[in-house]
Amino acid sequence: MIKVIAAGIWGALVVLATTFGLVSYKRMPAAAQQNEPAQIEQVKTKDINIPFFEKEEMLGYARVQFAFSFDKVQFTKLPIKPDVILVDEAYRSMAEYQFQNPRRPSRAELEKIVDSIRKSCNDRIGSQFIQTVWIQDYAFIPVASIRNGAVK
Repeated sequence: MIKVIAAGIWGALVVLATTFGLVSYKRMPAAAQQNEPAQIEQVKTKDINIPFFEKEEMLGYARVQFAFSFDKVQFTKLPIKPDVILVDEAYRSMAEYQFQNPRRPSRAELEKIVDSIRKSCNDRIGSQFIQTVWIQDYAFIPVASIRNGAVK
């Protein structure tokens, strides 16, 4: 009789230990997933044409393309595509900025604009979603070279 009771207690302890081990094992991937580094991805925007004026006279257009890196995990949580926000902020920042020479902006001017774009985008999104913003391409097209909508 004692052997049957001992075997029953032993069986109950084995089931209890197995259940505890299984529950602990199932919880581990969720905890490990939180400690993973962010998955960074890079995206290019479409070209943006920004007109430049000086004393009510048009100087020309700047054709600019940006690239930015972002956290892939946070991307799925956003209600709007981040490139739309980036293009909007880029257009506003570049159109409002008073360049010394829009044909050849200085490195410091471009760094200021890129930094303000990143900060403005992250403020609108509500988190530090955009990691870095780069100017992929910059070309100034003077008005004199534009005829009937086509560039010479």
